[in-house]
Amino acid sequence: MAAVYPRMVEGRVLVVEDDVSIREVTALGLRSAGFRVDTAADGRQALVTWTLTQFPTVRQVRFSGGAPVGRADYPLLAPIVVTGPSVGDRVTAPLTVTGTADAFEATVSVRVLDADGRQVAAAFGAASCGSGCRGAYRVVVTWRTAREQHGTIEVYEVSARDGARINAVIVPVLLGPHGS
Repeated sequence: MAAVYPRMVEGRVLVVEDDVSIREVTALGLRSAGFRVDTAADGRQALVTWTLTQFPTVRQVRFSGGAPVGRADYPLLAPIVVTGPSVGDRVTAPLTVTGTADAFEATVSVRVLDADGRQVAAAFGAASCGSGCRGAYRVVVTWRTAREQHGTIEVYEVSARDGARINAVIVPVLLGPHGS
């Protein structure tokens, strides 16, 4: 019996999954729900392609004998991508938050929120490239909590127009207590 999805949404989704059967079943379900779907076998391929094709002499990249790919093959790479920590990780301070970003003046900001949603730490850093090109970032953030609790790492860009947090990526984590 096939699953039936209501067509309540529209948009485009990039599914990144190394297992071809999971990737294709997920893509099929999303297409049934009304999304346009692009697929990639490896998130690193998408990031490497976007990073290398920022240079005018590089238009496409070939991986392990596969067909050449370019930016058009990964059109929906978010402005900010978090590669660490991952959803559900237990994290302790100091924590290094990593990823890639195409952010205004290459500036990436990080907030740590406790279980009650209170900000317990904030920091910012610079990506290796920004304002129209994607670069890698590493931001170290430190906080103190007395007990282990659910928390959130929020990585975002500050809007040049009005100072608002934009392009935020939310990563739910388990915050370890100080000294653990």
